Amino acid sequence: DTILFRDASGPPPVRNVRARPLSDDTASGVRVAWEPSPAPDVVAYRVEHAIIQPGVYTAVASGAETSATHASGSQNDWYRVIAIDASGNESPPSAPSRALSGDL
Repeated sequence: DTILFRDASGPPPVRNVRARPLSDDTASGVRVAWEPSPAPDVVAYRVEHAIIQPGVYTAVASGAETSATHASGSQNDWYRVIAIDASGNESPPSAPSRALSGDL
């Protein structure tokens, strides 16, 4: 007989999410960057966006990188990031970050 074990717990949340509006003549939107989840089996991140902090967040980007650009985002919008592991488990959302001018 074969016994298969499935990972049923999500990875720890990402930390230090930073959102900054792009402000040059060639780009618009918001750049979001974060520290990776410390779990070794994280395969992707999902960036979510809301107009107000306690609002409804919707997915605007996903991928394996620790940064993403939301082309239609703007200053004062809110962002959070969710880590996804190889079994499809999701981390709790990161603390939300407000898109404010400054360096990432």
